[in-house]
Amino acid sequence: MTSPYELDIANQPQALLSLSKNTWPKGLESVFAREYSRIVITGMGTSHFAGHSTWRTLMNHGFLAWWIDTSQLLDMPNVINDETLLIVTSQSGRSGEIVALLDQLRDSACTIVGIVNDKASPLTELAKVSVDMCVGDEATVSTKSYLNSLVIHAELTERLLTGKGDNVRESIESLSENLDVWLQSPNSLSLDALGLERAPNTIAIIGGGGQTATVLTGALIIKEAAKVQAEAYLGGEFRHGPIELSGPRLTAIVIDDGNTESDLRRLSQDLKDSGTAVAVINETNGLPPSSECWGLSAQFFATVALQRFSVELAYANDITPGVFLFGHKITEDV
Repeated sequence: MTSPYELDIANQPQALLSLSKNTWPKGLESVFAREYSRIVITGMGTSHFAGHSTWRTLMNHGFLAWWIDTSQLLDMPNVINDETLLIVTSQSGRSGEIVALLDQLRDSACTIVGIVNDKASPLTELAKVSVDMCVGDEATVSTKSYLNSLVIHAELTERLLTGKGDNVRESIESLSENLDVWLQSPNSLSLDALGLERAPNTIAIIGGGGQTATVLTGALIIKEAAKVQAEAYLGGEFRHGPIELSGPRLTAIVIDDGNTESDLRRLSQDLKDSGTAVAVINETNGLPPSSECWGLSAQFFATVALQRFSVELAYANDITPGVFLFGHKITEDV
């Protein structure tokens, strides 16, 4: 029987189409027409990771921006002032840290933009503008909500930079179609491709740049969906200590962001030479060719490759993919 998690993975193209047909909220233009002393981007788990590219792009364009998870933001209330644009991503809009932050901000004049799937949530109630994820029900591990959040963040980023979001909106339908076709093909990331007969105990997911959010998300969903220890390493940090994990006991997934000067390709070879099982996800291995390959679509396809791999790992360990054994879909405790 197909698990609810697998159904959510398969339904991601439809969720993207639903987003493309949704009317973007009124008031967004006036919110982004203002000038702010700083922009703070926050969330928890994959909701937080989805905002990384927004922060990275804004910083590269000279904006004063912070990307900080909500649990840390609760300990640093002075990061937010009355002239702050606060972008909060939360599928439920009611997780523990989000509710605690909103309680702190009830008397604040900061401007809150929410990216949320629940129109009746505390986040929707307090936000100046809320953008609907349009994903419907999501059974377990984040799938549809993460991809749709990436799209919304891309459009918000474009609006902040140019005042328009048309380029992103026009790309959603084609991204949905491409993803739907690709989901019908074999996954290039598999145990066979890694030369493994059974699921590994330890996985390192290594990458950075435009794929930083993918690396972080991939490690989290493999832990959640397959109960396999997977850790994310960004850029060159794997060489600073974790390199000692290399060898036959380690499996590594390297996500190459397309930077030809990156150390990732050399690191991949060094890992192979050590006896580590290595899979590389890049524009020629596992991702369909695209003129936007190292933009939004690259994050989509690399993420979905990791989602599908987490399903294979779960079944290899005789676990139903995506079922929570100890946690919950909405984490209400702080």
